[in-house]
Amino acid sequence: MSVLTGYIVREILKGSFIALILLLTLFNLFTFSDELKDLGGGYGLKQILYYLALTSPRVFYELVPASALLGSLFILGAMGNNHELIAMRCGGIICFLGLLERLCWQALF
Repeated sequence: MSVLTGYIVREILKGSFIALILLLTLFNLFTFSDELKDLGGGYGLKQILYYLALTSPRVFYELVPASALLGSLFILGAMGNNHELIAMRCGGIICFLGLLERLCWQALF
């Protein structure tokens, strides 16, 4: 793996992780506010937090594909905005377009 490929992969993984954390936080926040309506009669804050702790791994698993797509789109957009993609093409990286195409197809399917 070349230095450039490692850089692209590392940046996309960082962007995907940030998107995953943000989406998971939003989902848990909305679930928490929804569960607050059911407070009372033996169902307290401890049970709500327990419920969130038990449902978070399933939500994490469901959000991974969406966060990978969002993270890669944001990072590639930032690279385009900073002219890094143009610098890669000027540097003679022709296979980068193939990598970009494969990333897009893998994100779709």
